[in-house]
Amino acid sequence: MARAQKGHKYVSGLLSFSLVLLLFMLATFVGAVFSYSYVKRAQENFQNPKPIFIPVDERIYIDIPRGSRTDTIAKILEEYELIKYPQLFKILSKVNGFDGHYQSGTHIVSRDLSYDELMIVLKSDPEMVRLMFPEGLNARQIYDVMINSALANGGDVEDYVESRDTEFNYDFIGWQNRYQVRPDRLEGYLFPDTYDFDLNASPRMIVETFLNNFNRKLTEEHYERADAIGLTIDEVIILASLIEREAKNEDERFLVSGVFHNRLLGGDEDMRALQSCATIQYIIYQRYGYMPRRITDADTRIPDQYNTYLHKGLPPGPICNPGISSINAALYPAQTEYYFFVARGDGSHVFSRTYEEHREAILEYGLNLMP
Repeated sequence: MARAQKGHKYVSGLLSFSLVLLLFMLATFVGAVFSYSYVKRAQENFQNPKPIFIPVDERIYIDIPRGSRTDTIAKILEEYELIKYPQLFKILSKVNGFDGHYQSGTHIVSRDLSYDELMIVLKSDPEMVRLMFPEGLNARQIYDVMINSALANGGDVEDYVESRDTEFNYDFIGWQNRYQVRPDRLEGYLFPDTYDFDLNASPRMIVETFLNNFNRKLTEEHYERADAIGLTIDEVIILASLIEREAKNEDERFLVSGVFHNRLLGGDEDMRALQSCATIQYIIYQRYGYMPRRITDADTRIPDQYNTYLHKGLPPGPICNPGISSINAALYPAQTEYYFFVARGDGSHVFSRTYEEHREAILEYGLNLMP
C-alpha cells in the first residue's frame, strides 16, 4: 500500500513538473513571438515613422537638454506625467534601438501618446521657429522680429546683449572701446539671414547663432583686404552699413562705396563729412521709433554723434546690419571721380563729380528722398 502511494505521488509530481515546464515553454514561446513582433514593428516605426498629429489644445511642450541620456529623458517624461513607468520606458527604448537617437530641443507631445509614439517624436527633429532677417535692419528691428515671433525667449535677447555681464569672445567685434556711444552693442554684427531657432532657445544661443554665422561669412580674404586698405573690420562694417542703407540697387553699392572712400581719403577736409541721409534716418529711428523716408534740412542739423552732416568721418558705429554684398562693396569701392550722389526715389541714384552737378540733381529729383 505504501509503495502504491509513493508511486502515485511520483507520477503526480512528474505530471505537475511536466505541466509547469510546458506552461513555461509556452509562455517563453509566446513571449518570444510577442517580443519579435514588437521589436519588428518598432523597428519599422523607427525607420518609417507615421505622422503623429497632436491637436492644439492637447499639446505639451517639453525641452530635452543637449546630451540627455535615456534615463534623464524618462525622468522628464515622468515629471510631465507623460509616462507612469520610467523603467519600462528605458527597457523599451533599448529594445527598440532608440537609445542615442533622441534629439535635444523642444518637442510637442501629448498625454495620449504611447511609449512608442513618444520615442518616435523625441527622436525626430525638434520644433523650430524659422525667421528671416533681410539686409539693412537695425538691431532693434531685429529684436522686434523676435518679439513678434513664437520664439519663447526672443523678448529677452536685447536685455542679454546689453547686459554689462555679457561678454562676446569674437575677434571681429571692435566696439569695446566705443561702447558708451553705441545705442546697440551688436549693431552691425547680427548677420542678416534666415535662421532656424529652437522654440525655447536661450538668448545666448540665439545671439551666438548670429555671431557664428557672421564669423563664417567673413573669410581671411576680407581681413587681408581690410588691412590692405587701412581699415579695421569694425570700420568696414560701419561703412558697409551706410552702403546697405543708401543703396538698394546692388550694382550701385560699389559706386556709393567709391563716393564715401573718395570723401574720406580726399584732400578736401570739408568733404570728410559724408552727409549720409541714412545716418539721419538712424538717429530719428533711435529717438522716435520710426524710419522717415524723406530727410528735411532741419533733420540734418540734429545734434547727434551719428549725424554725418555735422561730424566728419565715419559715425561711431554701424547704423544697420549689412549683408555680404555691402561688406564686399566697402572693401572694393569702384574707382571713380564721384563725390556726390542723390536718390531718384526709385532705388537708383544720380552720381556727380562736382557740387554744382549735385545741386542740379537735387533740384531735379528732390531733397534726400530715400529708396
